[in-house]
Amino acid sequence: MRNVLSLVVAAIAVLSGAATLKSQEPGPASLRITLPKDNTVFKPGDTVAVEIAAPADFVPALLIGQDPLGFHRVVSTSDGYRSSLKIPNNISPGKHTLTVMAQKNVPGARPVFTMPVTIDIERFDRLLSLSITPETINMQVGDQSALTVDGVYADGSMINLSNSTQTSFVSESPNIATVTHDGLVTAIAAGSTRIRIRTKFLVPVTVKPRDSR
Repeated sequence: MRNVLSLVVAAIAVLSGAATLKSQEPGPASLRITLPKDNTVFKPGDTVAVEIAAPADFVPALLIGQDPLGFHRVVSTSDGYRSSLKIPNNISPGKHTLTVMAQKNVPGARPVFTMPVTIDIERFDRLLSLSITPETINMQVGDQSALTVDGVYADGSMINLSNSTQTSFVSESPNIATVTHDGLVTAIAAGSTRIRIRTKFLVPVTVKPRDSR
C-alpha cells in the first residue's frame, strides 16, 4: 500500500507541474510502452489502449498522460500489462505525451518512468470557420508575438488549433521575422513580411528598429 501511495504522490507532482517527466528517473530500456506507437493519430472521444512491456522485477503501476489526459491504473494480464484512457471531446488538437510510472519490486525502490510516447490528437470533422489573432502584427526588433488559431466546427464547438499538426506557420521572410511551429513570431530585422498559416491565410508583420530610448 505504501508503494502504491508513493507512486500516486509522484504522479500528482508530475501532473501539477511540481515535477517534470524529464526530471524523473528513467527505467531500464526493457520497460517501455509498446502500444500505441509514436505519433499514432487519434480523434477526440477515442479510447487509447496502452500496452506496456516490463522486466520481471519491475511493476508498472500508473499511465500518465500529458494534461488534460490525466493518469490511469495499469493492470496485469496474462499477456502483459495494459491500461487505457479516453480522450476528452473538447481537447485542443496537437501532440500529447504518454509515459508509465513503475517501481522495482524491492522495498524502498524509487519510482521510475518509461520513455514518453507521443500521440497526435486531431479533429477531422467539418471545420466551418477559422479565426487568427492578431490579424496584423507591429513589432520592434527583438520583440515576440504569439499567433492564435481558433476553429469553429459543425457541432458549434470552438477549438484552439494553434498546436494542431494540421496548422502550419511559415514566414515569407525569415530574415525579417521568424515563426515557430506553434505560432510564436520573433522580430529579427526592420522591414515587412507575412506569416502564412495553413498555406492560405496571411498575417502581415511590420518590424521597426528598436527604440534607442
